[in-house]
Amino acid sequence: MFINLHGPPTRDPAIRAAVNLHLSKVSKNKRTRYNVEKLDRRQAQQRRRRREIEEQRVRDETEQRALVSWTVNQSIRNSMSGDLLTPEQHLNENTTGWKAARDFFTVFIPYEGNALGLSVQQTNAYARGLLSWAYQHDAVMFGLASYRLCCLPSSQDPSSHVRQMIEWLRSKVLNWINNRLAQSHVDDVLIQVIILAMVVDDYLGYVEFRQVHLQGLDAVIDRRGGLDAIGTSEPAIGRTLRQSTLTVIGTTILNINTSLRAASKPSPLSPSILTYPEYSLSEQLHRLVARLPIGLQELALSQHLSVEMVGIVLSFTDWLNNLDPVVAESSASWRHPTPAGLSNLEKCLYVALICLSDDLSGMGGHISVLIFRKPGQRARMILSDEGLWDDPRTADCVLWLATVVCSPRNITIIPRGVQNVLQEKILRQRPEVGDLAAIERILRRFFYPEARAGAWMQAWAAKLAKTRAK
Repeated sequence: MFINLHGPPTRDPAIRAAVNLHLSKVSKNKRTRYNVEKLDRRQAQQRRRRREIEEQRVRDETEQRALVSWTVNQSIRNSMSGDLLTPEQHLNENTTGWKAARDFFTVFIPYEGNALGLSVQQTNAYARGLLSWAYQHDAVMFGLASYRLCCLPSSQDPSSHVRQMIEWLRSKVLNWINNRLAQSHVDDVLIQVIILAMVVDDYLGYVEFRQVHLQGLDAVIDRRGGLDAIGTSEPAIGRTLRQSTLTVIGTTILNINTSLRAASKPSPLSPSILTYPEYSLSEQLHRLVARLPIGLQELALSQHLSVEMVGIVLSFTDWLNNLDPVVAESSASWRHPTPAGLSNLEKCLYVALICLSDDLSGMGGHISVLIFRKPGQRARMILSDEGLWDDPRTADCVLWLATVVCSPRNITIIPRGVQNVLQEKILRQRPEVGDLAAIERILRRFFYPEARAGAWMQAWAAKLAKTRAK
């Protein structure tokens, strides 16, 4: 600061104190302004950095969506080009197959990631890895497209265009697998395609392929180097591929063990490797049976349920009792290992428990529920076994089984045709259950969760109303 002095400098303390005070105030003001400006600059930089990060995130998401759309479109355009013919028409961007493959990436991936317990970043990485495979290998894209089409309710109709498209895609996938195996080319892509084929074949009802696929996949995994080697070629989807492989293997074993025998007889007369209790139960077994619903208690006491099946039902009972209604629809479904040798009644009961657990849990709202719930197939399973219908001691259980299997939480996948056939057969054989009160009394003798009771009774009310209107 410039101070204009007239005459020689003074040493008057008062004057010097005033000057020093003035200078200190000026300096303090400068420092304050500097600190404020510095803080403002730092805050502005932080705000700018946060804005840049957010803008980059939005750009990344936008680019990713564009990449998904572009890559899928290009992959499917390349793979489903005009030189590949369906039985009816060329495949192009306007056909069902192309839309199905596109939908898998744009609609299904978030559901799949959530079901597999993946984070958003892991789901995105999984999608990119799968997209890369779909772009390089027609079979991956065909398999994903057929998987997506199986989730459409119209796929249950063998005469529908969707079903014909699935069959055509399936033939392409199986031919690719055979050619790959003939060349002894075993890799992660082959495993991915095989598990897709297994899921589709099981949904379509090709039960004779279950054991073949299972043995083939087991051999391929051994050739690949074991389960730990699965997915090592594509780290982004390695964990997911291993998890999916184990899930498909477990589901296939379950389906094999719950396939009905050709000739069904009441379980006490059928040879079995399982243990059926004597009429006089041991004290311990009696206590276990007493925990079952009354309808299942009677089946156990009449030797229709093996000790092993009693254990399975008790496992479901514990799961149901511990299910929190508030978060039930986002909870995990129930599953239990299935022993070989179950009677046909026990197999139908086990399948119905799976259906009920899916309807009560997060699985009931999954976009792929039709593939795993399979209400049409399982309803025909009950309908086809005459042994269930001939024994009056299983009549109440059959009514409960039919009600559970044919009343999925997702009403769009209800198998209306076979549901109607089952209901008519029950009403024809049992005229005494021709009113809602009688039906409700029977259903309450088994598992009767309030979350599903309304839908069950609504289905029977609609059927009885139609019957009376005739």
